[in-house]
Amino acid sequence: MGENKVDKQIPECYAQYVRDFLENNWHDFVDCLSENYDDDAEGIAEEIVKALA
Repeated sequence: MGENKVDKQIPECYAQYVRDFLENNWHDFVDCLSENYDDDAEGIAEEIVKALA
């Protein structure tokens, strides 16, 4: 079976809304990332939000 690929690009017109959502739900976002990335979760979250700026 083939894998479903998710587009990792967010259109610029939505980036602000996604960034705001992630910042408003920061602890849940980092907790979700920490399930797979442990110690790097906070840094990864910061890089994602920074990329959306």
